[in-house]
This record gives sequence, C-alpha cells and structure tokens, in this order.
Amino acid sequence: MKKLHACLIAGVLAAATAEAEDASAASRQSALISTTSTTTVIYAPGSREVTSIHSWIRNNSPG
Repeated sequence: MKKLHACLIAGVLAAATAEAEDASAASRQSALISTTSTTTVIYAPGSREVTSIHSWIRNNSPG
C-alpha cells in the first residue's frame, strides 16, 4: 500500500510539474510576439514641416 501511495504521489507531482512547464513555455512564447505599425506621411518640399523634421533629424542623429 505504501508503494501505491508513493507511486500516486510521484505521478501527481510529475503531472503538476509538466503542466507548470507547459504554462511557462506558453508564457515565454507569448512574450516573443511583437507588433509593428508604420505610418507614411508625405509633406510638400520646402514646407514648414519638412524644415522642422530635417532640423530635428540633424540635431538628434548620432552621425
């Protein structure tokens, strides 16, 4: 009877561990999902917006 209890306990622990590992793998996989959104805006050459954007890029670009 003690062997049966030990086997049942070991089986329950193994099943619980497997479920926890599956849940952990699922959460790691969902953390790898990313989304990218792109917006395109066209400004008229020489417009105030173009001048402002060009100035910002010049002032904030490393090279």
